[in-house]
Amino acid sequence: MADREAWYGDADEVPLDALLSAAYNAERRALIEERASRELRPGSPEGREPRLARAAETVLEGEYAMGTPVAGAGEPTVARDGGTRGEMCHLDIVDRWGNLVAATPSGGWLQSNPIVPELGFPLGTRLQMAWLEPGLPNSLTPGRRPPTTLTPSLALRDGEPVLAFGTPGGDQQDQWQLNFFLAVALRDPVRGGLDLQGYAVGR
Repeated sequence: MADREAWYGDADEVPLDALLSAAYNAERRALIEERASRELRPGSPEGREPRLARAAETVLEGEYAMGTPVAGAGEPTVARDGGTRGEMCHLDIVDRWGNLVAATPSGGWLQSNPIVPELGFPLGTRLQMAWLEPGLPNSLTPGRRPPTTLTPSLALRDGEPVLAFGTPGGDQQDQWQLNFFLAVALRDPVRGGLDLQGYAVGR
């Protein structure tokens, strides 16, 4: 997440080869400890100096209390009490011929989006994830695509699709999907070898 704040965006100057290199990822992986860190520690691929938005620097300087919302950080989800202020959702559909679709049709805060009457759907607000400060990999710039946390997924076995899956949840999506995939798709006996119903009940 720290590297995302400093390096990722739809821009030519993003050092993708360095960020994806085995050496750099071994360096970043070495920072993982038994307990999650609350520090924002972006790396320096190929010795480059990280560039952070002012909001991210506030976190780095300790001026931000954990749990306090920061503009552009994460997305809303449905409240624990069943409230519907959040509107991110995920759909998995399988038809009688075995065609699978995984879709996370979320554009951010849907209640603030204008609906196109002739089309019947709201415009997305993915630009909420961009920074208004110039000079950053994720600065709002004409022609650039905004970042997204959406990760609808299909699992294949021997080249054939066998499972469609995904989840709402903003920045937690990839972590939750990995947990699901290990517990259900791989039927990992260490994690209980749950089927889809067992996983739903266990959650």
